[in-house]
Amino acid sequence: GGRRLIGEAKTWRGVALAPLATGLGAALLDWPATVGVMIGVAAMLGDLLSSFVKRRLGVPTSGMALGLDQIPEALLPLLAVADQFALSWPAIVATVAGFIVLELSLSPILYWLGVRNRPYCAGEVRKWCRVISGGQLNRTPTTEAPEPTEV
Repeated sequence: GGRRLIGEAKTWRGVALAPLATGLGAALLDWPATVGVMIGVAAMLGDLLSSFVKRRLGVPTSGMALGLDQIPEALLPLLAVADQFALSWPAIVATVAGFIVLELSLSPILYWLGVRNRPYCAGEVRKWCRVISGGQLNRTPTTEAPEPTEV
C-alpha cells in the first residue's frame, strides 16, 4: 500500500457541508450566498492542501504542524474573496495572523468544553494548555465514532 493522499479524518461530508454552511452564513449576513460558498470551498481546499503536505512530510493523521495547519485554511478563502471585499495584502496577512492566534487561544478552551478531542498545543503554549485541560492533553472518546468516509 502506498502513502495516503490526505489524513484519515477527512470526510466527503465535511468537504460538502463546509461550503453549504458558509453559503448559508453569508446569506444570513446579507452577503451573496455565492461568496460564502467560495469561502467554504477555498477553506476546504486549504485544509486538504495542508493535510496532503503533512502526509508527504510524514506527520501522522491529526498530527500538529504549526502554521501549516492554519495558514492555507485561512489564506485561500481570503485570496478567493480579496477582490469582492477590496482586501489589501496587509489586511490579509493580519487576518491570517489573527486566525492563528485565535485558534491557538481557543483550542484548549474548546477541548475543556468537550468540543475537541485534543487541544492544539505547541511549545510554550503547552504549559497553559495543561492548566486549561486539567493536565490531560488527549481525550479518549467514550464511544466509538463511526468510520469516516475517505476523500
